[in-house]
Amino acid sequence: MGNRKDHKSVRSLKFRTGAWLEERDMILSLDPDWAVSEYNLGTHRVLTDKDIRKILQNPVSSPGIRELAVGKKQVALIMDDISRPTPANRILPYVLKELRLAGIPDKSIRLVIAVGAHRPLSKKEMILKFGADIVKRFPIRNHNFACQSLKYTGISSHGVPIWLDEWVADADLKIGIGSIIPHDAAGFSGGGKLIVPGVSGFPTLLSLHALFEKRGRGVLKAPADKLDFRICIEQIARRTGLDFIINCVVQKERELAGLFAGDMELAYQKGAVFARSLYSFEISKDMADKTDIVLINSYPLDVDPDQLLKAAAPAVAFPNAQVVLVNAAIDENMYRGINVKSKSLTGKKGYRAGRSFLPVSSGPGKRMIRDIIRKSRVIPLATQIPPVYKRLRDMQRKYSVFAEECKGRDKQWHGSRRSAIQSKDDLIVLSPRLCETDFYRRFPDGLLFRTWDETKAALNCFHKKPRVVALHSGTLQIPDLV
Repeated sequence: MGNRKDHKSVRSLKFRTGAWLEERDMILSLDPDWAVSEYNLGTHRVLTDKDIRKILQNPVSSPGIRELAVGKKQVALIMDDISRPTPANRILPYVLKELRLAGIPDKSIRLVIAVGAHRPLSKKEMILKFGADIVKRFPIRNHNFACQSLKYTGISSHGVPIWLDEWVADADLKIGIGSIIPHDAAGFSGGGKLIVPGVSGFPTLLSLHALFEKRGRGVLKAPADKLDFRICIEQIARRTGLDFIINCVVQKERELAGLFAGDMELAYQKGAVFARSLYSFEISKDMADKTDIVLINSYPLDVDPDQLLKAAAPAVAFPNAQVVLVNAAIDENMYRGINVKSKSLTGKKGYRAGRSFLPVSSGPGKRMIRDIIRKSRVIPLATQIPPVYKRLRDMQRKYSVFAEECKGRDKQWHGSRRSAIQSKDDLIVLSPRLCETDFYRRFPDGLLFRTWDETKAALNCFHKKPRVVALHSGTLQIPDLV
């Protein structure tokens, strides 16, 4: 359970920012007439290397890696990308040792980065997350959900066409390494999500996001009569043969607080219960209703600015509060390979409800996509939408070119945006680097500030003596009203 601290004499906040690539502390000075309540993550003992080895050798409801690997010819290690806080460089050496003891040679091991529809990792980022020796020793690649070499493996019982990364489909032992963090569609990430959407093809991604209802952020179980996102993911991952999962739970500065290895579903479920207890914090309904500003740090998901709204999720507990997000946005540009709300896929404008920045899970766009999927089933949907397929393929293959082309686009917005808050429903973002063009295209009613001083000045003009709640790790924290 999270920790609360009310500010009386302390007049500043220290937010950690720039996960992985530009780690630093940002100091935010507080005005004397702000009443600030500070909520941090709960603390847990950081796991040692000895702990990691012991957990991997005593898995949940599964044989160990060494036992599973005996006699296997091709192994795929499936790992999440730089947008996630998984300390894969701490875990991989022990996984590889178990494979070596089982007689698996290096040439039979491939590493696949489960980027889903995110942008690919550079070699520098691979080294940072997985370790220089491992990147040098083993074949490693980013999954490409829009490439021509995907393998079709059948249709799930829920009617989803299953297309997989070729390296994953060809492996006779599949091991996943990822993190359990709150997720609005799946309850929590982790488990089978490394397969879907992690290493799945365009038809599978589109089907999943269009046809199945969201479970809800931090929700551990779906209602008995409901077929949701998580259930579909687990059914596909089980069918495709995710043999062993390693789920990490991290705390405030990406320290490893929990590790759950073994059976894909049972290890995930045990890890999700632990994550729920670590990431939850209690707040009274009266205080939540009377909060004027909720100040949320996006760390540790502040590399990819397309993950921006994951930090805004706790704001649902503060119905009358101005939402202010602090996001380092290391990538600067909002790269998104697929978006079921985008005009390019549905032929219709995006749709919004309630606060302008909060997404919804249904609408005319989804109905159109559902019709496309039902008509096509096995045939790759990407080939039926040629202009979209080409755009996705080119963006995935040439991300560095795409990023270069985006530089300088801020000029078209410079001087044209407003700087004053007009409504408590305006989304406020403090980011020194986030591309203005990308931000205002996505959030036309939002406000983007470059410094804390200008952000604070705008807030003071609109709010007099505000009651403020500060969340140090908003992408992880789950508010519980009491």
